[in-house]
Amino acid sequence: MAVACGGTPAVKDAAGAESAFRLESSCRTELPRPPRLDFAYQTARIKDICERRARAVAELGEPAALELERRLADIDACDNAADFAALCGSELLVLSGHRWALPLAEGVRMELVAGHVKARLAATDATDWGKVTKFRIDEIGGTDD
Repeated sequence: MAVACGGTPAVKDAAGAESAFRLESSCRTELPRPPRLDFAYQTARIKDICERRARAVAELGEPAALELERRLADIDACDNAADFAALCGSELLVLSGHRWALPLAEGVRMELVAGHVKARLAATDATDWGKVTKFRIDEIGGTDD
């Protein structure tokens, strides 16, 4: 009888052929997570708002807190900032060549900048968002609009 990885005996299929389709956990290899857009926080307050729903609801209100949660999940699902911009579409506000804002609810927005130590700049000296794989959330709060 053949033995599969990890000492599991091979299993015979209906035709009598041996198959080692059962793998022990010691045989499994975890694939590295593909590159994803990551984020950091400008302050401990912003980190707390992003990581604790109760704090987000208390400071921003429930609609903005829920939208923040959705947008953080969107950031995590994208490979780079340009992908995130495409996902957000016209909702994303370009404040400058280095700063974006995203409305979370009436009068509340999240401001984002590239979070790399060395800036990813295009020939125009603006941020090359296609090369940005880390955001820094600079501000979450009310707008002056």
